[in-house]
Amino acid sequence: MAYRRPAICLLLAAGGAWCPLEGWAQDAPPVSYEGGWARTGQSIQVNVSSWGADCGPRPQSSSGGGGGRVTIRQADRELVLAGGVRTERSDGCWSMNPRVRRVSHSQSEGRWRTTCRTAADDPKFEEGTYTLRATSPDTIVYRETSRYDWRLDGDHCEASIVLSWSYSRVSGSPGPVPVAEPDHESPPPAAPVRCASPGDPARLVFDAGRRRAEAGERICLRARVVDASGCDTAQEPSVESPDVALAGGCFDIPASARDGQRFRVRAAAGELHAETTVTVQSPDITSYLAARIGSDEPGAADNAVGAPPAPQAGGLTAEPASKAGEPILWLVLVIAAVALLILGVAAVLFRNQRRLAARRQANRARADVGSQVVGPAPTRPALVCPTCHAEFDLGSQFCPHDASRLTEAVEEPRTGTVCPRCHRGFDAGTRYCPHDSEELVPYSMHEAIHQRGHHRRGEKGKICPACAARYELDATFCGKDGSELVLVN
Repeated sequence: MAYRRPAICLLLAAGGAWCPLEGWAQDAPPVSYEGGWARTGQSIQVNVSSWGADCGPRPQSSSGGGGGRVTIRQADRELVLAGGVRTERSDGCWSMNPRVRRVSHSQSEGRWRTTCRTAADDPKFEEGTYTLRATSPDTIVYRETSRYDWRLDGDHCEASIVLSWSYSRVSGSPGPVPVAEPDHESPPPAAPVRCASPGDPARLVFDAGRRRAEAGERICLRARVVDASGCDTAQEPSVESPDVALAGGCFDIPASARDGQRFRVRAAAGELHAETTVTVQSPDITSYLAARIGSDEPGAADNAVGAPPAPQAGGLTAEPASKAGEPILWLVLVIAAVALLILGVAAVLFRNQRRLAARRQANRARADVGSQVVGPAPTRPALVCPTCHAEFDLGSQFCPHDASRLTEAVEEPRTGTVCPRCHRGFDAGTRYCPHDSEELVPYSMHEAIHQRGHHRRGEKGKICPACAARYELDATFCGKDGSELVLVN
């Protein structure tokens, strides 16, 4: 019997003999993992090596959350888990990144291990190892180790993340695996809307589908010609794209496509035309993780795909990244405000300058008109004696009365002093005559004493011994060189 074989083998092994166990192993019935399972005990361990603002929110380690149920069925020796964010396989890539490809897979009794990665030159490099291990017929442990090395325009995003949780059987019991052919079933194509008697072609429409996709993802679009009631007709439209090559209505978005880039797809059937646009929108690392560990309740996939996650979803916590452009934006705003202020001040100064120039021009015009009406104002003599205040025309340098050097006429002539002996004039600050040491007296006192009339023009009875110039009898010095005059013989 089967239960006696292990005991016999133990006795033989104790005596140094070899006992084959293949038959005993085959006698044990295989475990069936089909049925309902609950996900519990979620844990997220994050190790960030490099991060920047362009990387998006920074993921944080956490534990708990991520509950839900899945249904497991077996396909050959692999497991298929349905009911979560999407249907996963034990031999597939569990990452939400469409650019990852499977590079290895191994399967042993109760253990499945798959490794996936992107291309080595992908700017959003990702590598992940996904392991399912059945620790008992009622418990399966999942563990995922992923490494991200994203090199964006201005930042380097590098992190290692370990996800783990457990599946516990909630219904059914282990049983023999049903003998069945390998599962090569593929999902049937969507059935067109057939009508008994379709009308004439009225519209050309694209099947409802995702209009946002990620770089590296494959998109398939189907166009249909329908009548006014929406019934499919037998006419097949032609589909083309001016932006990318199509193959059977499908195309691969380039891995280098930038966010916001658009790909147009056009369909034509006779006179009917239609166009749709697919926009590239690649999530960040935290968005991938939030979509991965979202709720396993049915219908969660519809909410997880194409929508950015909240800072906390399914137990994943994220630290919002600071925007690197905000300080630059504030600096630009400050510079713009200062520039506007400078322009405003310059405009005010320019306006005041124009007003001042206009006012000066008006005053000048009024002055010209006044001068034409009133006539020219009397001009003052060009030279004046600072001592006796006598006025002279241009050409003289010294006063003929006191030998003071003549100066230009001013509004307020300066007062001076005179030597009572030599009658030379000096500035008001001089006290003694430098020629004969006499104490100087104010000019008004000297004039009162001597009673000279400087402005009377009489007979020229004196002559300069140096230049032979003749002067009136009341003159004492030459007005050209300051020499003392002598009487004409």
